[in-house]
Amino acid sequence: MNNGTLNINLTSELRELKLKIDGMTCESCAEAIRESLLQIKGVVSAKVSFAKGEPIVIYDLALTSLQEIIGMSLSHIPPH
Repeated sequence: MNNGTLNINLTSELRELKLKIDGMTCESCAEAIRESLLQIKGVVSAKVSFAKGEPIVIYDLALTSLQEIIGMSLSHIPPH
């Protein structure tokens, strides 16, 4: 009989990152950034405020880096 296995990441180190991004001109910019952040392995949640120009990202430091998150945020501001 196979009882299965349970994998638990005991090395998880969740962090919160708040960024300030200039250049967002509409809600679709904020949504594009949010969607791109959620594609990064290790990002648990991403909220982007167009009004404040501020993404707030919860991520697992063991799975991604600050540099990757910042790079992804800046590279997904749609051109207008």
